[in-house]
Amino acid sequence: MTNAAIAGTELSLELSRRFDAPPGRVFDAWITKSWCEWLGPAVARCELVAMDPRVGGTYHLRMHMPDRVVEITGEYREIKRPERLVIRWIGDSTRFDTTITVAFKRDGAGTLMTLRQEGFKDQGVRDGFAQGWSAPGNSFDKLAQLLAR
Repeated sequence: MTNAAIAGTELSLELSRRFDAPPGRVFDAWITKSWCEWLGPAVARCELVAMDPRVGGTYHLRMHMPDRVVEITGEYREIKRPERLVIRWIGDSTRFDTTITVAFKRDGAGTLMTLRQEGFKDQGVRDGFAQGWSAPGNSFDKLAQLLAR
């Protein structure tokens, strides 16, 4: 499910996906070294440069795209395992600076994960993120494959 909403002059994105794994396992995929195994579109390779998953801690990713390298940095703002994760997501210094809130809710033997990303100033960037997260073969599909191992 994909919903795009306008809040004032900022654009946001909300996506939900069910995974066949318990909430703790899905949550951990976001705050362990396996993050780069599933993060990003199918055409990209993610490189984990640094990660300090604690409130106030930071991370640094390098997303190797076919035509460029995107530097992504951010800060862990809230970590409530296995229910909620809030991170600041900054790319290429000024192109985007968003907040991502991920909620993990038990759904039978699996997890319903809802991602909300806020603070987009450009609809094209927001729509690109929607594709990167949820289009076939991209982040959420790769996360499902990781969790199936």
